[in-house]
Formats: sequence, structure tokens, C-alpha cells
Amino acid sequence: MFNQKLGFSARLREHIKFSKVKLLNFSGTQKPLARVITFPSPHIFFRSRKQKSGNFLQDAYVEAIWKNRSFYSKIFLYLSLLLWPIVFLVQSTWLTSKNGRIVSKRHGISISKQLRGQLNAAWNHGLLPQSYYAFDMFLQPPNIAGSGYHMRDELKGFVFSNMLAPQMQRKLFSANNKLKFRTLCRAANLPTPAEHLVLKPTTNIKTVSLPKTDIFIKLHNAMRGIGAESWKYNGDLRYYSDQHSLFASETEILSRLHSDQQTFIIQERLYNANEIADLSSGALCSIRVITMINERDEIEVTDAVLRMGRGNNVTTDHVCNGGIMAPISLQTGKLGQASDSGVNAALGWIDHHPDTGGQISGRQVPNWQEVVELCLKAHESYRPRRLIGWDVALTSRGTMLIESNATPSMDMVQRCSRKTFGSSRLLQLFEYHVSKTIGFDNKDAISLIGTRL
Repeated sequence: MFNQKLGFSARLREHIKFSKVKLLNFSGTQKPLARVITFPSPHIFFRSRKQKSGNFLQDAYVEAIWKNRSFYSKIFLYLSLLLWPIVFLVQSTWLTSKNGRIVSKRHGISISKQLRGQLNAAWNHGLLPQSYYAFDMFLQPPNIAGSGYHMRDELKGFVFSNMLAPQMQRKLFSANNKLKFRTLCRAANLPTPAEHLVLKPTTNIKTVSLPKTDIFIKLHNAMRGIGAESWKYNGDLRYYSDQHSLFASETEILSRLHSDQQTFIIQERLYNANEIADLSSGALCSIRVITMINERDEIEVTDAVLRMGRGNNVTTDHVCNGGIMAPISLQTGKLGQASDSGVNAALGWIDHHPDTGGQISGRQVPNWQEVVELCLKAHESYRPRRLIGWDVALTSRGTMLIESNATPSMDMVQRCSRKTFGSSRLLQLFEYHVSKTIGFDNKDAISLIGTRL
């Protein structure tokens, strides 16, 4: 596909031009300020043009940024060099005022030392204070704090795009489509929640009805639990929402959903298995499992995290909605300590669920091997897709696949592992697939990536 006689930069430009990847705007909906907040400090780009970092992915990312941006995009990059320090200052002031005393009291690290650490992470690695607290960089030696971590845009805007050959692009985006997920799971005979209705903008709501049972409603293309609702059937065609503490009739629910002019999936509401019921305040817990195709063309599980609902959110377990998460040992299926996103240091790392008191750390995940085998089997249906994040639930009706994710959050993995992304198996496979897709042969890839393959 690509001219192997071309150098690295030329092959990279050729690949990105062919696949029409829009760097720094993977979702197509990011606003300019969001881009400034989520990609590394612009001065890293200016410095790295002449001085390679030795980090294959970061060097390839910087190369792509400068070689494949339009004139106006480059103007934006120069302007962001002026805007980024303001963002840093605002974040540092806000997060230090919220977390500084907590970290100082808990770990004996002074506020002045935290501020120096934030400056070091920003200057040397292009990381904002949000990452400094999210990844507990205050616990790392100042000379290495921030090294080995990868920013959201570097991963989602570059790595996830370039891990796929252009002909795979349609396959990439289908992994986020909940309707496509349903079709693939049915074809492969994989266990998923019973689906009662797909409500489209063109649906005549007078011809459809809700099932007389507890239901869960979600948008067909939403992420992070946006738009999700859970309802308990109360008899007489009335439903009760724990989330909003209100009753609604079948007609009221259907009319409101239809007025939004979006496509909704209405399925059975699942409940946690008894073995893990004490790990949530009411929302269904889910296990995020990352699977990748490795160097031997085999599907491999690289990471797993258990997400748990907390507080008043009884609908979803997403960390961005107040949930907590705990890493799962791939070898034993046992849980580590749990935490939230870390941006607010108040919670820290805990051994018990803050609402129920249920034991978390050291706890065995039920049917762990079944979960692993289910995800490996499911990924076969998504070949040639190389990376997928699965949401699996341990329910009162058995182990079920809930969703697939084309661009799973790596912040969750980096936070839960409590170690740099640079030392993970996931990064080894990222480097392997990026180098292979861009056009390197195996010998070149091994020389660039090292002896870790």
C-alpha cells in the first residue's frame, strides 16, 4: 500500500493523507478550548522538532502535527502557545486550592512542592495540573514525574487513528455504534441484554409500546452514559425513576423521547449479581476489558477495570458521573484498591465501597475466566479491528456484554494501574501497530520499539 523506499516522515504523511485522519480533532466535535486542554503543551512540539524524545509514539505524533496541518491549523498551534499558560495557571490555581492541603496532610508533600511538580510535569512532558493529580505524580520523584504518560489527544487523535489501515475505518467507527453491536453479538450468539424497542425519529409512537417490566433507555451513539435512564415498572403502565424520583406513564416517556428526535434503545434493566451487589449504590457495575490483536495475530486481554456506582447516581457507573473504579489482576481476577478520576484528591485510594462498606481490595471477581473468554470471543467478530474496550456486566441473569468501545479511555487505565503507561503491555502493542500501519517492516519496528516485542 505504501512506498517502502520512502523515509519515515514521507510514509507517515502518505498514510495520513490517504486515510484523511483529522489530527487533533478525532471526534470531529472538539471545540478549540477543549483541544488546548487535552493536548500537550505546544512548546513540546516546538522543542521536539529538533530534539527527539526517544519516545516512538510521541516523536511520530509531533512529526505528524507539523507535517500534516493546514496553514490555519498551524496558526492555531502558535496561538495556543500563548493560551496554554493561561489554561495552566487557571487549572493550577483551581486544583491546588482544592487538593493542595489534602495531599499535604495525607502524604506530607507541601503545597510549594506540589506547585514545583506541576511546573516540572508541564515543562518537561507537556502535562497539565489535571494530569498531575489524576496520576498521583506528587508521589513520584520530581525528575521523572510525568514521564511515560500519554495525553488523550496523543492517543485518541493519533494512535487510535493510525493503528488502523484506511480500509478499516468503517470497522473502527462501527465499534461505537450500539445498533451495530447488537447485530454482531446476535450473529455470534453472544449474551447481551434483551432489547425491546429501537425508537427512531421516524417511529410512529402510537404503534409501539413499552414492555411491562423494568427498562433501561440509552442513546444509540452516546458515550459516558449521556442520556441514559432507568425505570422501574410500577403497574398500570406507569414507571418510576429512582434517578429523578418521579412517576411517568408509558405515553409520557415515549412522547418525551420522540420529541428529542434521536434514536433510543430501550432494553431490559439489568441488576447486579448477588455476589457483587454490595459494590454499588444501585447502578449496574461493569467491567471494562481492553482487548488487542498482538504481534502473533492473536487476541489478547491487556487490561481490566471494575467500575462501580457511587452516591445518588443509580443509573450508570461511569467515573465521570461520580463512580469509582478498581484494577483487576489479569492473572487472578482479584481487585486492587479503588478510586475515582483523581482530579479531586479527597477520596484517594480506598479498600471498601464508600456507600455500602463492601470489601473491594483483594476481592475475587466472580466468573473471571468466563469474562475473559467472552471478550476474546467477541473480538473475533470485530476483526480486523485491533483495539476494543468491552463493557461486561455480572448480572442476576448471568455474564453479559453491554457495549463495545472503539476508542476506550486510556486515562482510566493509566489511573488504575498506578504506573506509567510507558511500562505497559498496551503501549508495546500500540507501538507495534502504529509502526506496522505506517509502513515499517518488522526489522524497522524492532529497532524503533526496542526488544520488547
